Amino acid sequence: MVDIPFEKGSASTTYPLPPNFRQGNLLIAAESEDTKSLKILDSRHLETRINPTDRSIQIIDPAAKAPLPGTYLKVYAESRDGTVTFYKDGYTDLRGKFDYLSHTAIDPSTIRRIAILVSHPEKGSLTRIINR
Repeated sequence: MVDIPFEKGSASTTYPLPPNFRQGNLLIAAESEDTKSLKILDSRHLETRINPTDRSIQIIDPAAKAPLPGTYLKVYAESRDGTVTFYKDGYTDLRGKFDYLSHTAIDPSTIRRIAILVSHPEKGSLTRIINR
């Protein structure tokens, strides 16, 4: 935990993150008197491109402007009745792509929303929600 004093007369205060916190995700908690706030900062070292036509998501390294093969994805599905279940998981192919919707046992037309966790060992992780 780090106490950061607010600058007087300023609407915001900046704090430089230590190098070991600049990659990956952070949960930021702020507290002042009776006000508390939580914010999740997703990794900025990952970019996602969702293509609903071919039901794929592509993971890109924005710094290198190159696909990230071998990135792990975990998909959860919310059905039309509100039930949330694990749907599928796997890794991106050589193009950094992953088919998030194909499944042999579940009819995709019964899905209302998809939640995808994207996790890369060096670039961090993020989540994406896809409404159908």
